[in-house]
Amino acid sequence: AVPIMLCAKCGSLRTLDLSLNKLPSLPPIIGNLVNLGHLNVAGNRLASLPSNIGWCRQLSFLNLADNALVKLPHTMARLEGLQELQLSGNKDLRTPPPDGA
Repeated sequence: AVPIMLCAKCGSLRTLDLSLNKLPSLPPIIGNLVNLGHLNVAGNRLASLPSNIGWCRQLSFLNLADNALVKLPHTMARLEGLQELQLSGNKDLRTPPPDGA
């Protein structure tokens, strides 16, 4: 698991690479990293993401490849600056229905 204190004391962190660590989850406090621009959590065991991932509005790169994701939180729509999103290797990931469906 990711030490909560790590996230709590790193509000100005811009890049975080937690790839290949067999993490089953990310702590909800990840949303406090409001200056985070680059997050790599590829190659873990993530089945979901904390809903407050949408608070990381500075994210321009997000690598979620090779996890066990089934769905993405709707709050990711807040990531308006996201330029690259990697999702390959999440075999059970389903596309959400269009709005209003």
